[in-house]
Amino acid sequence: MMVDKYKIFDELLEGVQVINKKWQYVYVNQAVANHGKTTQKQLLGKTMMEVFPGIENTEMFSVLKKCMLKQISERFVNEFEYPDKSKGYFELRMQPVPEGVLILSIDVTEEKRLKIELQNLNKHLEHKINQRTKELVRSLEKEKELNVLKSRFVSVASHEFKTPLGAIKISLDVLENYNDPIPEYTEQRKEVYGYIKSSVNSMFEILNEYLSLDKIEHNNHDSHVHVFDYNELIFSEIERMRIICKDNQKINYSHTGKLLIKTDKQLIKSIFINILSNAIKYSDDDVEVVTETTKKYMVLKVADKGIGVPAKDRKKLFQKYYRASNTSDIQGTGLGLVIVKKYVELLDGKIDFKSEVKKGTTIQIKIPIRDIN
Repeated sequence: MMVDKYKIFDELLEGVQVINKKWQYVYVNQAVANHGKTTQKQLLGKTMMEVFPGIENTEMFSVLKKCMLKQISERFVNEFEYPDKSKGYFELRMQPVPEGVLILSIDVTEEKRLKIELQNLNKHLEHKINQRTKELVRSLEKEKELNVLKSRFVSVASHEFKTPLGAIKISLDVLENYNDPIPEYTEQRKEVYGYIKSSVNSMFEILNEYLSLDKIEHNNHDSHVHVFDYNELIFSEIERMRIICKDNQKINYSHTGKLLIKTDKQLIKSIFINILSNAIKYSDDDVEVVTETTKKYMVLKVADKGIGVPAKDRKKLFQKYYRASNTSDIQGTGLGLVIVKKYVELLDGKIDFKSEVKKGTTIQIKIPIRDIN
């Protein structure tokens, strides 16, 4: 009962089947048999109702019947339950042919699973954000500048939390439209997956900033002094952060002085990451990083040629949730420099900030280091 002209589909990875007007399988390739966890022999010549009792009462069969009777193409995502109660999802494209209907089936089970996981992640993130937001509000109520701080926090939270979550939702919608096994769409899916991952990472970065500030203000930071290679630490963090650089943006680094220093390595790392990420974010040009060590101090300087900070905003940059007036289109929480300043103060250091609009910003940190001997 095989329809010879359809043999060209025998080796196709996508499922191809032809149903005649008596609802019999007149052609199925091996992929169809694999999708149904059966064999071609068990399908050919039999009606759909014989192979799958009750199928005539399903939504899929109604769509198939419409395609058969009205001679129109249809597209449908079918949820298929196997005898062991596990489920598979297949995108079906139905096309009228002289024998009846040709059905092209693509296994989209993995895409469906990913979508469900992302939806669960979205809900989990929203729950975590709601929890953390309530904690932050309770903490802010204890401060003298309650009304000002609360206003700034609500503004930041509503913008910075909704943006990544909105990106995740939009990306899920986009994924639904790119299930075709075409290389072009495969690349588009990878791009969307990267966008989702970036959005999720942004959420965690925002939460980590809130957590870091909370620990500092409640004196919960434990100091851990180590002897470490200053140059190696900065170099490794630069290499790690190159991934967030813009096209053609470079990070140029130079170091002078001894390599080994003794201080709180984790705080130095956090200070540098915050300053460097800002330089990359607010500039399209190269970023210059210079480190230096003397007998008593370690120096860190990061300079960019970015948008700079307006004069009216410079005195307020170290206030919580405050963001310069020219950064409304750039994502940020207004906490990065606050955290940097508090970490520098914990290490008895000093911070020097210079900036000019459209010419860039230079931040220099000077921190005393301990005697290694």
